[in-house]
Amino acid sequence: MQPAVDRIVSFLRAHGARRGFGDPLGNLPVIAIAEPELAATLADADGHLGHVGVAYHAATRLLRVSSRFSGADVPVERCDDPVHMARVIGAAARAARRDHCTRAIELAFDLARPVRSQPPPRGGWDYVPFAGALVGPGRRVAVLAGPGVVRRGAANAVAEFAARTHVGVANTWGAKGLFRWDSPHHMGTVGLQAHDFELVFDGIDVVLTAGLDTDETRPPMPDGVQVIALDAQQLASLTEFIAPRPSIEPNPLYARLAAVAQPGYQDERRPYHPARVVALLRERLPAGGLIAADPGPVGWWVARTFSTVELGSVVVPAAGVPGSAAACAAIARLDGRPAIAATRTPSALHNAVVEWSARGRRPLDVSCWDGDDLPIDWSLDRALVDAAGACVAF
Repeated sequence: MQPAVDRIVSFLRAHGARRGFGDPLGNLPVIAIAEPELAATLADADGHLGHVGVAYHAATRLLRVSSRFSGADVPVERCDDPVHMARVIGAAARAARRDHCTRAIELAFDLARPVRSQPPPRGGWDYVPFAGALVGPGRRVAVLAGPGVVRRGAANAVAEFAARTHVGVANTWGAKGLFRWDSPHHMGTVGLQAHDFELVFDGIDVVLTAGLDTDETRPPMPDGVQVIALDAQQLASLTEFIAPRPSIEPNPLYARLAAVAQPGYQDERRPYHPARVVALLRERLPAGGLIAADPGPVGWWVARTFSTVELGSVVVPAAGVPGSAAACAAIARLDGRPAIAATRTPSALHNAVVEWSARGRRPLDVSCWDGDDLPIDWSLDRALVDAAGACVAF
């Protein structure tokens, strides 16, 4: 027999939880935080960066299992008997590990209640039917990869598929760095603006998708494009169905964005060109570091124009709020990584995270756009809109 709380922790660990925030929860390492909102936000950030975030508030017996910034307005599921732990808690941890999502669970039973000891639960992934002959000879194929590819540990599978087939790969911004910005296989970072998919996939017959997040895939696909969802690990088996392409044709999106970003990187105007600020931040970020930007204008420019060379170095939570960038940077600092948090208007949540990190002797490097030292020429947003349509990311 074992206490029910230990079984809860085993479900969380099986799917990638490594710590919690808030109040103690069995034998899970917990960083004590008295403020529930702060604990929840840090759990969201911990999950968003690739794990399963956990926050526990003992007074309300509320367990948060998360990988998506979802605020306080999360439906609460009641678990009133340990017999339901696998269905409720195990499923929540599995969903958070697989996709960006958040579940809140009321633990309405005695956590010390003895339950039958069982083998540790195993992590797992949904079965996805094999695409096979659907991508047969003569069909023009491209890949669209999302953050689930990174969470799945399948970045190498995508790279190997691209190298063997010479098929182009576009990624949503949650998978920035899947390929270097200058890789011949890189079709661009997409999903941010209304015409992204139209500009990248026009003329393509089949788009193979892997690890997509619906928060990052709002633009419509061009008419006539067949979309096939698969597990990125299946790509190796698909290579026998795809004859290597002679070349990857350049797409209009890449050229249009380059026309905005490349001159912007060198633009010395003041107020600053947003792309110039992105370039300066890139120079400031050491190897192995993380730059996180709040959703909105700052996140748009960072996700759009940061020329990424390292997977996981750029994070812009699509579902976040002002303060999300600071939370992601604080988690990176907790893990010993250099980090920059970029924001436009520091919120109370942002300030709380910055103060929390400073108390732990992990001060954050904050880039405050529109501050006295960093005025921004926001009229240049129009250049991005003219290139690829309205921002639909946030």
